[in-house]
Amino acid sequence: MTSLIAASFLGPTVAGDDRIPFATFTLPSFLPDLGLLPENVHELYANSIAGKSVGILLPSMEFWNHLTQAIVLTTVFAACMSQVVYAYVVQRRGTSLSRIVGFTVILACVLFPYAITSTLNVQNLVFKFTLCGGPALYMFRTSEAIFGFSPSGVERSALSYMAHYALPVELELDRKTAEPVETNREEVAINLMMLAGNFVQICVLMSLFTSSDYEPFEGRPGEMEGDDITQFSPLQYLRPGHLGNCFVAAYLFQQMLGLYGFAMTAVVHFTTGYKTTVGMNNPLLEATSPSDFWGRRWNTLVHGVLKRGVYKPVRKYRSALAASLAAFVASGLFHEWIVHVMSFERECDKTCQVSHLGSNAKFFIWNGCVVVVETVLRSNVFVDRIGRYIPRLGITFLVVMTSLPVAHWFADPYARQGFFDHYQQGYPMMVFV
Repeated sequence: MTSLIAASFLGPTVAGDDRIPFATFTLPSFLPDLGLLPENVHELYANSIAGKSVGILLPSMEFWNHLTQAIVLTTVFAACMSQVVYAYVVQRRGTSLSRIVGFTVILACVLFPYAITSTLNVQNLVFKFTLCGGPALYMFRTSEAIFGFSPSGVERSALSYMAHYALPVELELDRKTAEPVETNREEVAINLMMLAGNFVQICVLMSLFTSSDYEPFEGRPGEMEGDDITQFSPLQYLRPGHLGNCFVAAYLFQQMLGLYGFAMTAVVHFTTGYKTTVGMNNPLLEATSPSDFWGRRWNTLVHGVLKRGVYKPVRKYRSALAASLAAFVASGLFHEWIVHVMSFERECDKTCQVSHLGSNAKFFIWNGCVVVVETVLRSNVFVDRIGRYIPRLGITFLVVMTSLPVAHWFADPYARQGFFDHYQQGYPMMVFV
């Protein structure tokens, strides 16, 4: 009976991308010489892709059906948990019962994706990631409820608290009344355009990089000829090829998380009429400092729950630096948990079962230290003067370079387990056949 349910609900049938091209065509043997392109471009085309066959892949509707089921399932779970948290944590805050129930709910959030994966034999890494994404938010929203740091106004009623707790986005609240802000047609239209733009970019990126398993360049530290894996060499992390691969992975994650945020915002717009906060604000191309990157641009939804669920409770008793590090450590730990869930009961060869445990925690602890260093140097007059003479694009480059050389610590557990391969089947693509 369980296998029958799994076949139609989050089952393993869409684990990897095995789509057959809907149509194929052959690229011309040469580019027409219209005087618009340099000669080396014509030579590159002729020596690399001229005359190759290209297949058009249609998106898998089964993928989107199962992904929607995963989102609905986690949202229903959250709606139930929200009522428990509201009745026994929020209403009884400060009591032993409140803390016991709160931490029990956090444990339930941790175990939820394991239970669903085991029961339904979920194999697609994107669905596993989705089964973790919601509960990760709910863990920290439970923590903020335990310590009294929920956003102002959301605890007015069980219904308003459910909307805050269960939605996979954050509603924008009026600063004076603490009521949800209503959206308008212009904001709805802008969000839909951003959604469409992200979708197209992902289609193009996946078409370009799927043939190289999303590592189009050579230069990975420790894997080039002559690299000594027994000795650490910082210069290996600055190889252009390695940085290029890290940027491809980082930009893909930025666009994928952005797409999810825009999609969920569209659902909230059309079902409630309320405005949501921006989830991804182009950090890789516009960040002005490490704290701006992580605090105001990259996945601000997670930043918000970490701030209220970890930073503020720790800040109540410790320094701001200690609280910042605690938030980054918590981020690393819950990302390690996601990596472990993705490798849990995985049915594949040894290569894709490598979980790379520890690398995500290392990545976020590194960035936590970077933010601490920035905080210490922020008041330095000399650093401030130098910053005034660097153009905005240069500052963004320097900010990104504080984490890009080690971005593979974050990306490897996903990319090398086949996460992008599992994700790409939801998108129309053009690939060489």
